[in-house]
Amino acid sequence: MTWRFSRQLWLYLASAFTFGLSQAFAALFLNFYLRALGLGAALAGALVQGAGAALLSVSGSPFMANHSDESTRVTLFSVQSALMTGAGFLGNLLGGRVPGAYAAATGTAPDSLEALRAALLVSAAFQIAGLLPVLLLHPSGKPRPGGRSLAVRDRLTMIRLVAPNVLVGLGAGATIPFLNAFIEGKFGVDYAGLGTLFAWMSLATAATALLQPLLVRRLGQLTAVLVVQAASLPFLAVLGYAPQFWMVSAALLTRGALMNAAGPVYTAYAMSALPEEDRPMSSGVNLIAWDAGWAVSSLMSRVVRGRCPSAWPSTCCSPGPC
Repeated sequence: MTWRFSRQLWLYLASAFTFGLSQAFAALFLNFYLRALGLGAALAGALVQGAGAALLSVSGSPFMANHSDESTRVTLFSVQSALMTGAGFLGNLLGGRVPGAYAAATGTAPDSLEALRAALLVSAAFQIAGLLPVLLLHPSGKPRPGGRSLAVRDRLTMIRLVAPNVLVGLGAGATIPFLNAFIEGKFGVDYAGLGTLFAWMSLATAATALLQPLLVRRLGQLTAVLVVQAASLPFLAVLGYAPQFWMVSAALLTRGALMNAAGPVYTAYAMSALPEEDRPMSSGVNLIAWDAGWAVSSLMSRVVRGRCPSAWPSTCCSPGPC
């Protein structure tokens, strides 16, 4: 396992870390901000934010694959994931305290629209700071493959790589977007407590991601992904049925660390399995597949949450009154 990356990669990793800080702020408060402001007023901003995040996600994996080789690729993707989740730790830990600090300084309530807006403005500032390392990047100098940019050379391999992301996106979209609102509603946790909880989840994910290259050496890439993600599933079920906050916290930390840590290994495998000219298209198709599954299951979960507004979606799937 080597950490000898080029200057271009370290610049990209610095940008990814700063963007991770921004994403942590946004993910922690977006649900509450939409609840306070109303969906219609915030829809345009959410669309712009989503488009920017999509562009970064699509370009990031091919960029790292193009600037690495087989001996460094898994480590690089694991380090990038660890930095993103480490940034999530700091972002959640600090972000959870921004509304309270704003409220103390201005005499408003911590859950007021103004306090939530202040937290999202800090998120925007981190996104702007993340652009500075990107401006110093330059092309690798490798020749570009000829032909149409939307052409796919190995379609069968791409389909096999994308299909699991559709299924995972369907499952994640039904539950993960509502974690903060579910925990706040069921246990009455304040924003600072939520930030601390999600911060520790990010730290656990970062630590697990850094251990993934060692697991890959023992089991292989695909086996490591399968073992780690399968081990996370029981803890997802515990989230819905645990009666105590500490039990939910333990399940959340374990599930998040196991499920998310496998992502960089799978992405590195996908980049290695495809020819170089297919990598940008694969990255884009994977993102579309994930987001499509996420969106469909999120809309479907509205039916479940309509029956049981304060419950975890998986606990409301049986017929009868809740």
